[in-house]
Amino acid sequence: MTQAAYVLHRRPYLDDAALAELLLADDSRVGAVVRGMAAKKSHKRAAMQPFVELELTLAGQGDLKNARAIEVKTAHSLTGNALYAGFYVNELIIRLVPRGTDTDGLFALYQQTLLALMSTEVEPVLRRFELSLCHRLGYGIDLWRDSSGQPLNAEGRYQLVPEEGLLADVKGPYPGLHLLAIAQDNWQDSDTRRFAKHFCRALLAPHLGDKPLKSRELFRLAGGVQ
Repeated sequence: MTQAAYVLHRRPYLDDAALAELLLADDSRVGAVVRGMAAKKSHKRAAMQPFVELELTLAGQGDLKNARAIEVKTAHSLTGNALYAGFYVNELIIRLVPRGTDTDGLFALYQQTLLALMSTEVEPVLRRFELSLCHRLGYGIDLWRDSSGQPLNAEGRYQLVPEEGLLADVKGPYPGLHLLAIAQDNWQDSDTRRFAKHFCRALLAPHLGDKPLKSRELFRLAGGVQ
């Protein structure tokens, strides 16, 4: 059966093949072998690029599928900071979503993120993606109420405990004012963006582990805002 897919990452595999990590339209992530990549005029080599929506078929019962009948459906053109942001989004999915896992709404979220990166500022798009991904994976945080169920106070300060939520703490690093702005998807204030970046990193850290993200280093070298 033909289905839509995006290439999250690929690397050489055997003599004429590539090993690709794919995000499928059924919201799952799979590994697939793509053969026939070595030919100079191979349409597969041109198709198997990041941010290109493909139509393909997958065969096989093991951990690695065989990708066949690959055709380009839509190519998203990302440049500058948006390009580095796209690599970051891809890397987050690979690091946080195991192969074979269905993550409800992930494919649509990914498409929306790519389209937003092409047309709007990068930083709010990344924060929306990080927060949405965390909720879909089951470790999102309620930004309207603290861990005791009380509404957040715009004048208060809070501490993030990933397993519990937001704890009221007069010495906490996160002002209620900015947490509520994030909840309202209001990114006009530069301080809100700064706190949101710190907050999302703290939220993701326990799940990413100690291995650095390569895309963050690329962003840093490029002078990006990720």
